[in-house]
Amino acid sequence: LSPEQAAKIFDDLGTPPDQRVTPADTRSDEQRLIDEQFPVAKPEEFSIRYGLPGQELPMTPALKQFDQSARTWMSTAGLPRDVGNSLVSAISKVAQQTQRMSADQLESYGYAEFEKLQKAHGAALEERLHSAALMIHDLDILLALVKEPVTEVKAVGIPVLTDKVDIAHARIEFSGGAVANVTASRVSTERVRKMRFFQHHEYISLDYARRDALRVGVKKPGPQPEFGFEKLAAPAVEPLRAELEAFAAAVRTRVAPKTDGVAGRAALELACRVMQSIREHDERVQPVAKSYPDKASQ
Repeated sequence: LSPEQAAKIFDDLGTPPDQRVTPADTRSDEQRLIDEQFPVAKPEEFSIRYGLPGQELPMTPALKQFDQSARTWMSTAGLPRDVGNSLVSAISKVAQQTQRMSADQLESYGYAEFEKLQKAHGAALEERLHSAALMIHDLDILLALVKEPVTEVKAVGIPVLTDKVDIAHARIEFSGGAVANVTASRVSTERVRKMRFFQHHEYISLDYARRDALRVGVKKPGPQPEFGFEKLAAPAVEPLRAELEAFAAAVRTRVAPKTDGVAGRAALELACRVMQSIREHDERVQPVAKSYPDKASQ
């Protein structure tokens, strides 16, 4: 975040001046230059029109509320004015093209648009989407828990079953010294979704598949330590149902969602850094692999 973005967030939250802590500006010189040339737009600077071309819909209370939310979201997401207006224009065109389509027509439309993306981005598009999907939810959880800037990312991706990345491993270091090791794999005989925390004299294990959590603490350190075990409370709620209920509650009550667009953008940005590190690692090891032909090729 830039100091200006941090100040805006504090203003939106109503944080008293004496409780505001300005985060360190970790942007590179190139990022600062881009931010200066393409500043984040204010909500009122975006151009949003409602209705078909040549038709202007009346601003009902519900539409005004939606308009304010959309403008606030684009500004909070850090979009410059031209980028935000391009996004609005693209969404408007899609809405006009699809508003009278049947379910089958919508499916065909989606496939056609994806083929356009493949032509524009090449074969790497599917790999990028799969690589990001492998661990992006874990990255989202990490950012929410640590709440510190990421200072270093080292990652490796390996194709095993396909020519795409089937196993991805990333080591992520935060400014406060916390280190996370994240592994995502499509090569496994069982579904495993676990997260483990290690800290001084304590270990916490979360199992998303079984929906349980266990805390192991050292009650008496020494050559023959004594351990204490505590099973943490975990609500017996189906994850997708909880996600939909939280979304519906945020829409009805206008409370801040537990995971908003800013958090999603941060997770996607970190996923892109992981993917970039995987590509850089692949470029380093490819020449080495090619320089050692196997016996069959000799």
